This record gives sequence, C-alpha cells and structure tokens, in this order.
Amino acid sequence: MTDATSAAQSYPWLTSDFGTSVESEHGVRNQRFSGDLVAHAPKSFAGLKPYLAGGLEYDHFSQPGSSSDIFNGFSNVTLGAANKIGVNYGGGVDMKLLPHVALRVDVRDHLMTSPTYGLPSSSSIGPFYPISGVAHDLEYSAGLVIHLGK
Repeated sequence: MTDATSAAQSYPWLTSDFGTSVESEHGVRNQRFSGDLVAHAPKSFAGLKPYLAGGLEYDHFSQPGSSSDIFNGFSNVTLGAANKIGVNYGGGVDMKLLPHVALRVDVRDHLMTSPTYGLPSSSSIGPFYPISGVAHDLEYSAGLVIHLGK
C-alpha cells in the first residue's frame, strides 16, 4: 500500500452482550475475522498518528448457553450457531515505540444482522428469539501493532 494507507486483518475471540436478558445472563460467544483498509494521517501529532479504518468481517456466533438453561419447559429446542457477514468502521491513534512496533488505541463499531441461533423471530406455539434488525457491537481496544514492509 502507501505511507498513508495500509491493510489490516484481525481475529478476536470474544463474548458480547447485545442487551437482552438471555445474552446478558449467558453471554454471546463470537469469533470474528475482519479485513480492513486503514487511512493514516500524513503526519504525527505529539508522537501520535491518527487513523481511520473500515472493512468487511465474518462473525461466527456460538449459542449463548444450553437450550435447557434458556428455554425452561421446552425440551425440543435446539440452538444452532449463527454466521453473519458485517462491516466495521472506526479509528484511533498509533504511538510509535520501535521502528516497526506501535501501541494502538482503537474504537470501532461492528454492524451485522442480529444472530437468531436458528430460532424464528416470533411463534405462538414454541420458543422464539424476538430480536431482529442490525446489531451494533461497539469495541474499545488497545494493543501492540507490528508494521510490516516499509
């Protein structure tokens, strides 16, 4: 790429809470693979180099707990994994520590359709998952970055 642009990829394993009582109590396990384009500021300010980033991601959500824990009284419920394609965008700053190593602080919003674990969004005769629409997963992170190339 160039001095002002770069490509980045990441693979975190995390737990999330989209705000429902089921997910708050049991947690949502998520594996995410993302590929992003990064646009760096042309100059550093006080030793910090700001950047903007955005890209595509693949999210694999594992069921938030055993079916019997979540749906008491419904023994025939089987929760499945949910796979989603999403986007992310955000920005942060890099602080150079060594020629190819920087400390990075980052804020991102990850957007994808809400996982349903194989359940319908409504039902009059059995369990359902009453959530739909776009899920926002706001991420705050800090870590070391290794710059390859120039």
